[in-house]
Amino acid sequence: MSLGASGGFLASLTTPRLTARYGAGPVMISALTLAPASQLPLLPAHPGTAGQLAIGCGLFAQLFGAVTHGLTQRTVRQRACAPDMQGRMQATGQWTAFGLRPFAALLAGYAGTTLGLRTTLVIGACLLLLPPLRLALTPIRALRLAPTP
Repeated sequence: MSLGASGGFLASLTTPRLTARYGAGPVMISALTLAPASQLPLLPAHPGTAGQLAIGCGLFAQLFGAVTHGLTQRTVRQRACAPDMQGRMQATGQWTAFGLRPFAALLAGYAGTTLGLRTTLVIGACLLLLPPLRLALTPIRALRLAPTP
């Protein structure tokens, strides 16, 4: 867990420099691609120290990507939205991100039961390719600087 948390901590230190160098859009898309990549160490992992280390490295990458994406998208959203719309934007984002989790958990549990753990993990990792692909198909891919109001 501490190895994974250090990925988030490192992201909090490096995100401003990454967005200044590469732009907000490319950083958000790249950070989202770490989610499916971070699932790869789960597939061959077995009980024991090596498996724990593999999962820790995957969690490091996952939290690095999540914090990098989160910081960048919040900065873009705060600079692009009018101040009186900030609360609505935050509520919409929270509902979208967290409101669907119970349904996803039920679906994942059903898939794990019927298809098996490893098959479900592979499907989940493949589905995690959709958000960065979707974002790459929008004009955000060319966003270099966070917009100003």
